[in-house]
Amino acid sequence: MVSLLRLSSLITPMILAGCPVWETLASCADFDACSTSTADASTSSSGGPVPTTGASADMQTITGDDEGTTSPGAETGVETDTTTGEPAQLPVVLDFDVQPNPITASGLVGVVVTADHAEGVRMETGIGEVVELTPKAGKFVGEITVATGLLNGSRSAFLTPYENTLDGLTVPVPYEIALPTPGTEKKWETNDLIGPGQVVAMATLPTGEPVEFGNHSPEGEQHCYLRKRGKDGLWALADVVDVLPDTPCTAVDLKIDDQGALFVLFHQVSNGGIRWRLMKIAAWGESPQHVELGAKDETAVALAHHESGAVAVCGTGPSGQVDKLDAMAWIFRPGLANESWAVDYPEEGKPPHSFTEQTRDCVFVGDTLTLVGEA
Repeated sequence: MVSLLRLSSLITPMILAGCPVWETLASCADFDACSTSTADASTSSSGGPVPTTGASADMQTITGDDEGTTSPGAETGVETDTTTGEPAQLPVVLDFDVQPNPITASGLVGVVVTADHAEGVRMETGIGEVVELTPKAGKFVGEITVATGLLNGSRSAFLTPYENTLDGLTVPVPYEIALPTPGTEKKWETNDLIGPGQVVAMATLPTGEPVEFGNHSPEGEQHCYLRKRGKDGLWALADVVDVLPDTPCTAVDLKIDDQGALFVLFHQVSNGGIRWRLMKIAAWGESPQHVELGAKDETAVALAHHESGAVAVCGTGPSGQVDKLDAMAWIFRPGLANESWAVDYPEEGKPPHSFTEQTRDCVFVGDTLTLVGEA
């Protein structure tokens, strides 16, 4: 490319050198076509009319807007109606309602907005989120999620109505967060309203409602029960469920997965001995389904739940050796065969089964099941 440019610069002077000199251009006087003065601009020297456009009679000219004029709204920034040219109506919030206000338990604050000339409403919640309200029955509705008392105090959400690219005035919406101060205690109850007993485990449903698992003896015989409470600790008789109404048992542990399924682990008398048993309740209010029954002399102490849906029962079982007990884990995976593992604690310089293991708890750390206890 560079070599071509250099060649053209050498050839050009030679071409110009071979061209004849142009003749002197003719003037308007040679053809009697000059006007005599600015006052005679509308007539030719021959007396005939001169077109005022400066164009020939068979030529059409097209001109745009004058430089001194603007289309409606071009400089004001105000949108106009495309048919009338009049300024468009600004979107406006007419009314709003916030409930509950104040909010005293973690949950949702509902917001209902009435707006005019608006196709939508954006809401900045005042606690770091922007929410697009949903049109519903001529209004716009949305929610503010309040999850912690760390947000306590007076807050303001901000509503901005809009139509296409035109935003209306932003309107502040005051509301109050008055949750219990984090870390404070609250007594739910101190009476044996469902019979004497004790709570052994608690977990939370996806709705945020706590569920307790424990033992009670309403008629002198111990049974395992589940009780669901509201976030304020309140409950009704329908919220108390015996896991096995006709079978005495001792509660051990409870886990709830992200879909709301409950896994309950307990001991019961079966086949002439005390055995651990794992049951699954697909959702609150449904009947428990059997998962597994342990063997004689096995003891379960804890449950662990993995995000994949796997559940592990952790405890101890007979080793058949001098130490008598080994730590054990039984793993149940959806769609796969169950697995069991026996763990003997090793120590350098000691023969196998030199220690009696006693499992206390277990948890999944990533994909690894970790047991803790004594040996």
